[in-house]
Amino acid sequence: MAPSLNSERRCTACESAPSVKNDGAAFVATLPLSRTRKEYSIRRSARASRLTLRVSPSGAVEVVIPFFTPESEAHELIGKNLLWLERTLRRLQGWQKAVPGTGGEVDYPVTFPLRFCGKVLPVAYEWRDVCWVGVRESEGRLAVAGAVLDANLVHAALRDYLIRLAGSLLEPLMRRTSQECSIPYGGLEFRIQRRRWGSCSGRKNISLNALLLFFPPEYARYVMVHELCHIREMNHSAAFWRLVGTFCRDYRYFRSSLNRESAKMIPNVLLRKI
Repeated sequence: MAPSLNSERRCTACESAPSVKNDGAAFVATLPLSRTRKEYSIRRSARASRLTLRVSPSGAVEVVIPFFTPESEAHELIGKNLLWLERTLRRLQGWQKAVPGTGGEVDYPVTFPLRFCGKVLPVAYEWRDVCWVGVRESEGRLAVAGAVLDANLVHAALRDYLIRLAGSLLEPLMRRTSQECSIPYGGLEFRIQRRRWGSCSGRKNISLNALLLFFPPEYARYVMVHELCHIREMNHSAAFWRLVGTFCRDYRYFRSSLNRESAKMIPNVLLRKI
């Protein structure tokens, strides 16, 4: 199943628009370049504050309007944006060919299972005619907006979002863990890495993998304990593992489980080489 892709366009200056008419169950517009007929639907929303024109990956066209807005304004929006609508449908056809079938889920994850905070966020993709991609959490979902037809931009934006989120969620746990272990650390930063969950420098600066957000909190705490113990033992000697066991009795389980379970826990696209 390909991910949901919503294209949004505000009402712009009027363009030459052929007739728009109601054709039974759905409304129909004639696209100006190809002269093909395209059905569209109108949906009222109590949350909507303005008219929005959306296009799904399958080519379904929908106009979302505020609850008390007359339908005539939806028809007017379609009429003013017919050329844009036709160009968007053509771009989406190219996107579907580039990411066919289940391949779309590899390049465009449909959910973000953030087990650290107990959330499974559906991911919605919204195409905009810009050169950037932005990610934010909105109304219980992850909204990815911008030039989403470029998979590389999408991947970079998702990684940036995870790093920002790690700063707000993992850093408080890191401070508590440091206090529990009575081991202070220097700086703290977050990265996305495929093969390393954390690291500790000779200056007591710790780096954590933001992908830990896809694991329950106890996994992240183990990695934090591991790196804090390196401040006292900069090796993997027996003394080091005894120290780790003092603060995390089940460290053997977490140590083996992290790499074994990562393919199940983390969306595949985030495990690709960066």
